[in-house]
Amino acid sequence: MNHFHRSAAYKNAHFAAAPLGRRVFPVLLCFLAALFLSAAAVSAGTVKIKRESFPKKKSAYTGTSGSFTVTVAGAKASKLRWKTGNAGVVKLKNTRGATCRVKFVKPGTTTVTCYIKGKKKPALKCRVTVRKCKTKLKKLTFPETLISLYPGDVCKNPPAVVPKNANLKKQLVYSSSNEAVAAVNGTGLVTAKKAGTAYIKAKAVDGSGIVKRYKVRVCAISMPVSTAEIFIGETYACALEGTADSAAASGIRWYSSDPETASVDEHGTVTGHQPGKAVITAQVDNAEGQSVSFTADVHFKILKDSTRFIAHRGYSSIAPENTLKAYILAGEAGFWGAETDVRKTADGHYILLHDASFSRMCGDVRKPEDMTLEEIKALKIISGNGIDALKDDADATTVATLDEYLTVCIQYGMVPVIELKGSFSGSEEEALQLFTLVNGLMGSRPYYFISFDSKWLTAIKEILPESSSGQVTFQYLGNNLTTNMKAICTEYGFDYSLDFKYISLPVLNELRAGGAKVGLWTVNRKASVENLLFNGVDYITTDKAFWLPS
Repeated sequence: MNHFHRSAAYKNAHFAAAPLGRRVFPVLLCFLAALFLSAAAVSAGTVKIKRESFPKKKSAYTGTSGSFTVTVAGAKASKLRWKTGNAGVVKLKNTRGATCRVKFVKPGTTTVTCYIKGKKKPALKCRVTVRKCKTKLKKLTFPETLISLYPGDVCKNPPAVVPKNANLKKQLVYSSSNEAVAAVNGTGLVTAKKAGTAYIKAKAVDGSGIVKRYKVRVCAISMPVSTAEIFIGETYACALEGTADSAAASGIRWYSSDPETASVDEHGTVTGHQPGKAVITAQVDNAEGQSVSFTADVHFKILKDSTRFIAHRGYSSIAPENTLKAYILAGEAGFWGAETDVRKTADGHYILLHDASFSRMCGDVRKPEDMTLEEIKALKIISGNGIDALKDDADATTVATLDEYLTVCIQYGMVPVIELKGSFSGSEEEALQLFTLVNGLMGSRPYYFISFDSKWLTAIKEILPESSSGQVTFQYLGNNLTTNMKAICTEYGFDYSLDFKYISLPVLNELRAGGAKVGLWTVNRKASVENLLFNGVDYITTDKAFWLPS
């Protein structure tokens, strides 16, 4: 046996006698190596180059420059290489990376190739044809130097050129200084993207060197207010901010969420129709439809003569109630009438007091029917609105009498509205005494008697002389409307005076539709007053003068 055969036999015998692990290991290594090579081949095979601004065909004029760009996946951009088939026709300014800058030198046709270093086959090719421009641009101007647009608008600003037969599709290249604001395509069509400013540039690529640009402003509309107060029957012109002033921009459409409360015309002029709120929206009339809104808060314009405003116990929100000061201030404020509460003293006089005793107003638990007028006049009012500022004013701190109150009403031209408090005996004598006192001071001037006790009203009504029937008005007071109240008011021709909190608008309108006059008390919210005025209430008793500046 020669040496070769002995060695082979030895190796085979040795391998056969070797343990199983030592025999399997070399096979496993071969398998892993094959798997690695296979994976490497797959990875290499997944490298892809994608055309971005690298077309299959390209035409250009001599003397101009440009660039080609690609993206690569599965390899680094630094592995990309570029080459030209004829540097005399197309010269490459760089040959590595994802972008290649080129210059078109002279007329002719050649191929520009992008490939991956180390690969034999070219990746992407572009056939470039370079021509000499027969007619170069001499002049280029844009008709508009500023165009205002809204997001989503598209427009063109076609340039005027000399000579007129220039091929603008081939000789001009457009670009935007801010593509996120305004983008431009190859024909000069501009698309507004978002609010901001961009410059659109047109560059001649025919070797003339002409470059011109214009400004594009993309607008974002906004409302100058979030809420606007509008009076019924009056208008409010909403001037939008950030609007476009270019004929190329789309218009604005206006909408109201509740046209019955507030309507809006095509110019953004809002008209108030009834108390309430409506959302007024301005929307850009284009594909994007940008919109902004504000709330029209519609009010009834409160004037002192919008209805018969009655000062509740005088102007009691700024002076102690039922005092001469409260009535003087009510007269100065312009109230139509002044309401008061009348009680009788032990010696037969009438004084102004709402409560059954002087406890709240004067700190004295006695009742007026148990005191003489002299005793009552010695009391000092220590409670009420504005008392701290008026504590040294006798008109604000002294209990007033009925005749003093009537004198102030006459002085300021206010209609007295006299609420009869306390028990009533039902005698004709007592009714006549009160009527005689009031009528003696008022003469031919109008005045009102009101009460929760219908016996007071019917008693005075029955002794009322025919000559006074036109000047004296009666109002039946009630927390809410009852069948008995309706019967009495219908029989005697009394007006209604009801607690505002318990009367609905349908009930109010039903009574008024039947020919009755209705007053509501005590209405101290502006919105409620406006709503009642809109619905035509006849009397409003209130602590406040809503027509005065607050």
